[in-house]
Amino acid sequence: MAPKHEEYAFKIVCIGDGGVGKTSLIVRLTENRFSEDYKMTLGTSFAAHTINIEDNIVTLQIWDLGGQPSFSHLRSFFYAGAKGAVIVFDLTDIKSFQNITTWYKELRSVCGDVPIVLIGNKNDLASNRVVSRQEAEMLARSLGAPYVETSAKTGDKVNLAFQSISRRLLGIEEKLPMVKGVVVPEVKSKLLQFIDSRRDYLLNLLGDLISARSVNPPGNEKTAADVVQGELYRIGMQTESYEKESGRTNVVGYVEKGNSPTLMIITHLDVVPAGDGWIYDPFKATPTNGRIVGRGAVDDKGPMASVLLAIQALKEFNFPIRGRLLFVAVADEETGNELGIKYLLNEKGLTADYALVAEQTRCEAVEIAEKGRLWARLKSTGAQGHGSMPVKGANAIVNLSKVLARIENLKMSYTEHPLLGAPTINVGTIKGGVATNVIPASAEATVDIRYLPSQDLRQIINELRELVRSVQRENPGLEVAIEPIASDPPTEVSPEDPVVRALVSVIREVTGSQPKLIGIGGATVAKHCISHGIPTAVFGPGDPKEAHAANESVSIDSLLTAAKIYALTILNLLS
Repeated sequence: MAPKHEEYAFKIVCIGDGGVGKTSLIVRLTENRFSEDYKMTLGTSFAAHTINIEDNIVTLQIWDLGGQPSFSHLRSFFYAGAKGAVIVFDLTDIKSFQNITTWYKELRSVCGDVPIVLIGNKNDLASNRVVSRQEAEMLARSLGAPYVETSAKTGDKVNLAFQSISRRLLGIEEKLPMVKGVVVPEVKSKLLQFIDSRRDYLLNLLGDLISARSVNPPGNEKTAADVVQGELYRIGMQTESYEKESGRTNVVGYVEKGNSPTLMIITHLDVVPAGDGWIYDPFKATPTNGRIVGRGAVDDKGPMASVLLAIQALKEFNFPIRGRLLFVAVADEETGNELGIKYLLNEKGLTADYALVAEQTRCEAVEIAEKGRLWARLKSTGAQGHGSMPVKGANAIVNLSKVLARIENLKMSYTEHPLLGAPTINVGTIKGGVATNVIPASAEATVDIRYLPSQDLRQIINELRELVRSVQRENPGLEVAIEPIASDPPTEVSPEDPVVRALVSVIREVTGSQPKLIGIGGATVAKHCISHGIPTAVFGPGDPKEAHAANESVSIDSLLTAAKIYALTILNLLS
């Protein structure tokens, strides 16, 4: 006896922004053709298509809803009775991707929790693509939906996408579990409420961190590391500590919910010396006018406290993540990183798929580019003699000063960077001479050059030497040598990298403002992570101008805001 064939008919809606290719997908499905002429759907149009799914005949009544905002008041009527949906975005249009959750909420408000399939259309335009597969799959998982990339133009996987929604309507393909804490508004709301409720915890933790005098030099980061390890233990993270030198402690805490992906959040334990000009005790967290004053409040113990609060909030929801979360508190950030991030990356094999450095960006920007650094020594040689007879010697200080007088006007070849601007040069130190009444036979100065990706170190050194030669032509006998003494390359991460996109999206969601993408002339540990192939972004509470200043302070509200952004970014990247 032949098996019985069942026949089904389902109304579904095809939704998404205008111009993403909804109509073209339906025409390709139903008529197997494609038209280059774009015609805007006015309100809605209709089509029908029959698909055989495991000997079941499924007729899809497809309602193509206009995506333009002017039709929004009509759509609730057309949604009525829909048993499922395909939500379409354009792989070359970031705005259409960002609007997916709005379409999803609109659908659910009328139709409830119906099956959906997420489609990324126009995969034939690979060179113009701005939405990565990983980001799209992440969003699809958060919606509990399968994800298919299509091309209405070539027909690639169009049938597959509509077969998928048919299988889900039949119950053959079960709904994927939604990722808790990422899309469900109730969970997000509870997470953010929890962070707001832990204000006192945050202040007490920051107070303990500021009181731990991890001043570098000499370092002694162990005092602050003990505070961090104790907190990680209470949160429930496994921890390890590493020391290249005694007392110069690095802490790594981790939660494993699978092998990949791995997100690493990095903070640093050391602070600069207090210096002069303090009204308050630099090593006691003092609240005043909604702010906390103390050494490290901004750089970097305030951001560290925010990250720890974010992790504690995730712990309340039993870490609803997939992959590995690393919290890294490093030593020696203020004086070269040799005992901190460089040691962990080079000698301990620390690595991740993404990294986020918690440093001050006022909670309103994401730093993705850093200039390179070249330190060079300029050494002048003269002839010593009696100070009363300067013509009998050659004054090395005077000769060096003739070069330094022109160095601010050094002509360097470069292409200006959109985030980093132009290169800079600064004379940082100068020394020479043995006594006031002695013609100095030697003198030296050091210069700090912050350079761009378009520049080459050897080229810069040659430009310095050409400057010296130009001075020598006017001052025969002048001798000044150029010696490179330290360098780090310029680094940058793509604005389209998932860690950047996730941060930007969450900042916009939490603050209501579009964050800026910025570059800096200084350096963070992000430079070393990027140099090791780890895409890294920098974000955190506090004003960079407060770092290293007397009476360094940070807004308490910004610490709470940063904690929310850290928590949601972790969820977005590890959903």
